[in-house]
Amino acid sequence: MRQRISECPAVVHCRSEDGTTALHHAIARDNQEAAETLLANDASARATTNYGIAPLHLAAMRGSADLVTRLAFQGGFIGARDPSGNTPLHYAIRNMDAIMTVKLIAGSASVDVPNLKGETPLHVTARHGSPVMNAVVIGTSRHVDKTDHQGNNALHVAARYQNVDFARRIIERATSMIRFARNLEGRSPSDIAFASSNVLMHNVFSAAQTADTMDDTDDDDDEDSFE
Repeated sequence: MRQRISECPAVVHCRSEDGTTALHHAIARDNQEAAETLLANDASARATTNYGIAPLHLAAMRGSADLVTRLAFQGGFIGARDPSGNTPLHYAIRNMDAIMTVKLIAGSASVDVPNLKGETPLHVTARHGSPVMNAVVIGTSRHVDKTDHQGNNALHVAARYQNVDFARRIIERATSMIRFARNLEGRSPSDIAFASSNVLMHNVFSAAQTADTMDDTDDDDDEDSFE
């Protein structure tokens, strides 16, 4: 790549008919050395193809955590959205890449930005997240009760895909209303959890119900003490 650039510097900024740059090609081929060389020669970290694909999307898909850091440092938009509305963070979480997920969030990627289906990175984590990813994403979210276009909040998704750790963490973080919110099918996360055969998921929701009952009892005792 260095030789090509020395022979024809314009190659750094050339685009194919679909808007793909040399940097896109290098990242898509997992050629980090070529990508680094292009960036060192002022290749645009923000350039998107005609389909809205940014270098950061490709780096996140490929699991190139160091390259994500470099792209962000050189002006790559951490919240870039592809034609489906997905951000690099959506892809990192789908790939179950905890290191990439943490790096993107540290770079100010939002876990609450929805794609065109209304799915946020929080929803994606509910389906694919490991305990580390669950902790980071839930802890960063400002809207844990946000719903997708089917009316599902992240707890609906966790209950459906049996992500017990995620369910436990988000129940601890959110109000009890998140367990009883109904999607467009009229089902709540509690309905989905108790309809499954997952005993651990049952235990998480049962413990939350028990905690609700104890809180109600404490409130009644407080009222009695004033009579």
